[in-house]
Amino acid sequence: MLSPGVELIDVVGPSGNPLRIIAPRTEVHRKGLWHRTVHIWVLNGKKELLLQKRSWSKESFPGLWDISAAGHISAGDTSKRAALRELEEELGIPAREDELVFLFTIKGHYEDPSRPFIDNEFSDVYLMRADIPINKVKVDRNEVDEVKYMAVEELKKELEVHPGLYVPHHEAYGKLFAFLK
Repeated sequence: MLSPGVELIDVVGPSGNPLRIIAPRTEVHRKGLWHRTVHIWVLNGKKELLLQKRSWSKESFPGLWDISAAGHISAGDTSKRAALRELEEELGIPAREDELVFLFTIKGHYEDPSRPFIDNEFSDVYLMRADIPINKVKVDRNEVDEVKYMAVEELKKELEVHPGLYVPHHEAYGKLFAFLK
């Protein structure tokens, strides 16, 4: 019997194929099981991306600037529904499926050498074009410390000059910038 609030995740193989195995999120990361996540970028009409600073209580990359919203795809859920849920939960941004543009999927791997934490994931990356005033963003303090908009060109420069301030999504940044050209 699982405790209430345990997040269950569909496990996939190293090529992304479903394995019909469901595991708690803690086990997925402890064992390094492959799973699926979503990344959502919010882009306003000024060509600025909404960035979130991850809460210091996050298990990976605490206190670093990151994608607008991101999260795991819960067992049995779809990628788009998970993306909509993460926008609402983390940022208080209600959205519709037709507002999300699927960009690409990236394969990622991260290990924390200080503890048993292995993150093997396939991330579906979405773009949402919306002019959301920063004061209308309602952050979940368990997930996000702060938010800000940053011009795409400025973010490119920041990633070169101060890469340690940002979650290292190297492949995703490159593909996103190529798409936005």
